[in-house]
Amino acid sequence: MVSSIARETNEKFGKYWKDCSLVLAIAVVMDPRFKMKLIEFSFSKLYGEDAPRYVKVVSDAIHELYFEYVAQPLPLTPAYDEQAGEAKNSMNCSNNNQPSTPMSTPMSRGDGLLDFDIYISEMAISHNTKPELEQYLEEALVPRKRV
Repeated sequence: MVSSIARETNEKFGKYWKDCSLVLAIAVVMDPRFKMKLIEFSFSKLYGEDAPRYVKVVSDAIHELYFEYVAQPLPLTPAYDEQAGEAKNSMNCSNNNQPSTPMSTPMSRGDGLLDFDIYISEMAISHNTKPELEQYLEEALVPRKRV
């Protein structure tokens, strides 16, 4: 009877662990002290010869998550948000018996490089540069202990 209950409990645990372990593995990859190295090390101990298959599942998941993130529209930069707010305020204040002035273009405020910033961010998306995720994963690990 006890072995039947233990078997049932183990099956339930296995089912839920399978769902949670991927999320936990992704969290480990995001830690710059471990990245994929701890996944590779741990999975080789847990799964033996099957480890590469499980490591690939984690790698595929982290890449899929990254590509979903990259596909999101870019948020406006804080400088652009400020300029949009100032432009709205200048339009709302133009009815106070003062002659209205033409709205300023983004290039006439700040350092004048807002259009350049937008251009660079669009170029980074459209060019086949190494994705940030790949750069992150290839960087050296951050030491776990201070020397």
